[in-house]
Order: sequence, then C-alpha cells, then structure tokens
Amino acid sequence: MHGLVAESNGALLGLTHYLSHRSTIAIEPVCYLPDLFTAEASRRKGVGRALIEEVHRQAKLSGCGRVYWHTQETNRTARALYDKVAEHLGSSGITNSFDTLSINAGAARASGKRAEPRKCPP
Repeated sequence: MHGLVAESNGALLGLTHYLSHRSTIAIEPVCYLPDLFTAEASRRKGVGRALIEEVHRQAKLSGCGRVYWHTQETNRTARALYDKVAEHLGSSGITNSFDTLSINAGAARASGKRAEPRKCPP
C-alpha cells in the first residue's frame, strides 16, 4: 500500500492510498485506489484531481495497465470529479453495478470518444 498527501504550508489538503495487484484477466498488474479524501476547504480547487493524476502517473511507472476505484452512486460530487479526470487523461470511464470507475493507462482512444457507462447484471 502506498500513500500520497497534498499539503500547503504544513496544512493537510488531501490524501490518497493506492496499491497494485494482479488480475485474472490481464497480464500486467492493475492499480486500486481505495481512499481519496480532501479537506472541506480544499474541495473544488484541484486537490483531488492532482492526487488522482499522481496515482495514475505512479501506476504507469510501475507497469499497471489500469487504475480503478469505487464510489457510491449517490456521491455526485466525487463522480463528477472522476468523470473529468477520466476525460482529461483521455481514458474511458466504465461503471458497473459496484460503481467502479476505471481509467485505462493506455493511449487515448483514436476516436477521442469516451466509452458509454454500462451496468453489469447483479
């Protein structure tokens, strides 16, 4: 497990944890981001985005083929951030019944279009 923090003048603005693991459906490891927190006063200022982008960068450096995390369907603020980050990274967002957003670490899709969210059967 790895951790990152965002701080300014000694004040904690946000933090995240991430880990890489193997998958039965991919040769390369994948990166799971279980925790992302930003202080209330730091929200909507790019802190969460910066933390996610750094996790993505670290995952690529360690050979991970994708980064993924889970969020509650009702957490609209977080979901909006995740959609923006996926767009910025030129990656496709995939939503399943657990509300998992995945960011593929590969090159941006040639078409420039995002994949449509899909629901997996329960």
